[in-house]
Amino acid sequence: MVRYLHRTTQIYGIGTLGIFLIGLGLAKGDLAEVWLTVSMTLFVVALVLLLIVERDQRKAVHLLEVAAAEAAPAAVPVRPAAAKEAKEPEEPEEPGETGEAVGGATEAEAPAAGPAADTGEIAQVERGRLAAMSGVVALIWLVILALMVWNG
Repeated sequence: MVRYLHRTTQIYGIGTLGIFLIGLGLAKGDLAEVWLTVSMTLFVVALVLLLIVERDQRKAVHLLEVAAAEAAPAAVPVRPAAAKEAKEPEEPEEPGETGEAVGGATEAEAPAAGPAADTGEIAQVERGRLAAMSGVVALIWLVILALMVWNG
């Protein structure tokens, strides 16, 4: 899914650059009008923001692929002999030796801490930042459209 969004953003960025160049050609060097100069400046700002969004999306795609590659070996089924050994645990001397945390929960059920929790928080921040920049690009496009309709 993220890969398709990344590809769409690349196409959107190329389209933005193409519209900017077409508009520059149609202006025929007459950039003395304020609305035209403002529109061209906003196109450049939108293009820069799209480049930043594209870079962050590329990084997200790479991280997701790395995470999927690391998770794939963990999905290997356990051998039947190892499963039998795992079912017959030795008598523990302490209640916490069987993997039970205090309160009866196992280690797998315990709340995740460390790098995994940090990664989730970073992902939330990155997602919010990408959404915010994409929203700013959409608002810039609306301002450009309004300038073109009212002054063109």
